[in-house]
Amino acid sequence: MKLWYFLKANLIVTFKQFPMLVFGIIVTPVLLGLFLSFSSSSMFTPTVEPPKISVYWDNLDKSAIGEHLDDSIDQLEKEDIVVREQDRQDASVIISVPQNFGEDLETNYDRDAGDQMPAIAITTEKDDAASDAVIIRQIMDSVMEPILTSIDLAELTTDAGKNPELVQEIQTAVASKLAQQKAITKEHVGVNALSSTQFYAINSIGFMLVLIFSNLLIADTKDSLKALNKRIRLLPLKVSEQVWFTKLTNLIVYASLILLGMLVWWLYDRSTFSGNFLYYLLIILCQLVLVLGASGLISSFISERAASSITGLISIVWIALSGFIPLEKYSASPFFEALQHNPIRRLFIDPYFEVQQFNTLSNSWLVIGGLALVGVILSMSQTVVLKRKEEY
Repeated sequence: MKLWYFLKANLIVTFKQFPMLVFGIIVTPVLLGLFLSFSSSSMFTPTVEPPKISVYWDNLDKSAIGEHLDDSIDQLEKEDIVVREQDRQDASVIISVPQNFGEDLETNYDRDAGDQMPAIAITTEKDDAASDAVIIRQIMDSVMEPILTSIDLAELTTDAGKNPELVQEIQTAVASKLAQQKAITKEHVGVNALSSTQFYAINSIGFMLVLIFSNLLIADTKDSLKALNKRIRLLPLKVSEQVWFTKLTNLIVYASLILLGMLVWWLYDRSTFSGNFLYYLLIILCQLVLVLGASGLISSFISERAASSITGLISIVWIALSGFIPLEKYSASPFFEALQHNPIRRLFIDPYFEVQQFNTLSNSWLVIGGLALVGVILSMSQTVVLKRKEEY
C-alpha cells in the first residue's frame, strides 16, 4: 500500500513536469540524431550487395578436395561474391592451390596434433586490394572448415553404416559448422551494415541516458528542484523504502520516455529498430538501473555546483566515445579506428547493435546483467549513506 501511494504521488508530480521532461530528454537527442542521420547518410549506406571481388583462380589440385574447391568457387561466383578473371593481371586477388594440396591434407595433416595446414596462397598485386584479400581469406576459411571436419571424421564414417546414430551425429556436426561459417561470411560481405538512421537512433538512446543521469543528479542537489518533491518527502517512509520506491518510480517514468523516443524514430523509419522488442526493453531497464544507482549515490556526496560540472564532463566524454559523432567514418586515422573500441560503446551501444543486426543478446547477456548488478549495489550503498546521514 505504501508503494501504491508513493507511486501515485510521484507520478502526479512527474505528470506536471512531463512537457519539460519530454523536451529535455527526448527532443534534443532525437532532433540532433535526425540531423546527423540526414547529413551523414552517405557514410552509412549499407553494403547490401555482395562484394563481387575479382579473383584469379589457380587450382592445380586434381583430387576430390580440389574438385570440391572448384565447386565452391563456382558457387561463390553464382552468388556474385567473387568474379573470376581469365587474366591474372585483371584480378584484385589471386588464389593459388598447390598441386598436391588434397593429398597432403588427407595424409600428412593432423589438426589435433597442431600440424600446419597446407597453404592456399592468397596474394594481391594491387595496392588498394588489401581489404579484398582479407575478405577472400575469411571466405576460404569458411570453405575449408567443412572439408577439415570431414577429414577429422573420416575414420568414423568408415563404419558409419553400422551405426545410424553416428551418421546423424556426423551430419549434425557438419551442418553446424556450415551454418556458423555462413554467418561469418555474411558478416564480412556487409549484409548486416547499419543505415545512418539505425545508427543514430540507437545512439540517441544512449544520449537520453546521459540526459536522464544529468537530470537526476541536478534534481537531487538543487534546492529549488528538491521543493517539487516536498509532498512526497512527507510520506511516512523509511530511508530504504524511499530510496527503492523512488528508483522504481524513476525506472517506470524514464523507461517510458526512452520508449517514446524510440517510437518517434520508428514512425520516422519503420526499419529503425528491427529485432525482438523485449531485448531492447531489457537493455534499457538494465542500463537505467545503473544510471539510477550511480546518480543517487553520487548526489549524496556532492553540491549543486559540482553536479553541474560532472554532468558537463560526462556529456563531453559521451559525445567523444559513444560514436554519436563517428570520428572513424570521417577519418581513416588509426587513432580514430582504435577509439571506437572503448568500454562506453561496449556497455551502452553494442548491445543494441547486436539486437539490431542479429536479433540476439548472446554476446551481451553478461554485459547488461553486470550493469544491472552494479546499479543495485550502488543503490544499496546510497541507502546506507542516507541512513548514516539521518542518524547524524
